[in-house]
Amino acid sequence: MKPDDQAMRDLQKHIRDLEEENASLKKSDAHLHQRPEVKYQFIHDNRFEFPVQKMCRLLKVARSGYYTWLKRPESERAGHRKMLIKQVYRIFVKSRCLY
Repeated sequence: MKPDDQAMRDLQKHIRDLEEENASLKKSDAHLHQRPEVKYQFIHDNRFEFPVQKMCRLLKVARSGYYTWLKRPESERAGHRKMLIKQVYRIFVKSRCLY
């Protein structure tokens, strides 16, 4: 491989990386000034579209913090909230989606 070919390949990789970061930033703009939990949820929701490591760097959170957040058990408040959402949905369906 010629040095010019290698340089071209390196530049193409760099362009792909920058395009990926740009796409991630466009999606994450509203999350930049949020609590870490909100940022972690954004990372989790987009983990198949963008690399976790890059999103953590762009959102200025530790990757280890994200993985710790993943292992954290659900809080009592979050569990109660999920239960209420299910009840409201059940009532909504029972009312033939009128209320």
